[in-house]
Amino acid sequence: MVNSISSLEDVEAAIEYLEKRFESYVSSLALKHRSCLIFDNINGLCSKFTSEQPGSMVEQVKSERITNWLLQKVEANPETSVGIIARHFSLVNDRLLDVCCFDNLIELQAPTKQERYLAIKDIIAPESFASQEVKLLTMAQQTEYFLAKDLYALAQDPALTSAELRDEYFQ
Repeated sequence: MVNSISSLEDVEAAIEYLEKRFESYVSSLALKHRSCLIFDNINGLCSKFTSEQPGSMVEQVKSERITNWLLQKVEANPETSVGIIARHFSLVNDRLLDVCCFDNLIELQAPTKQERYLAIKDIIAPESFASQEVKLLTMAQQTEYFLAKDLYALAQDPALTSAELRDEYFQ
């Protein structure tokens, strides 16, 4: 819901959605002494923008509005332990990291070339790739920042499973 924002109205709808989910969460834990709230993929919600990479106006507004909302909720609920998960903290809105209001910060490291190679070779690639080490190594090299779903889609691409691979892709 929150990652499919394409207009300023969607930003407001996302804030309302987060508010309802948060209030539901807090009220369900009202009788408990301790609670934990985890925000996964925080860099998708609260992205960092610079003058070199300004991004779209909607993305900037989304980042600022959700950052403000999240900081207010964390401050208003000190009894709740809050953790955030990001792929790279360098991509997260600086205001979230400057405040130091989170109990746990988890940065998910991208898989290594060897890990990507093994995933492609053993799990994702079609049988026709089994004896083609160069193609598997090339795919692992070129998918450094791919998510698992992207690796799967790449391996299922009919152009890649055909006998003639496109030279421009594997250069």
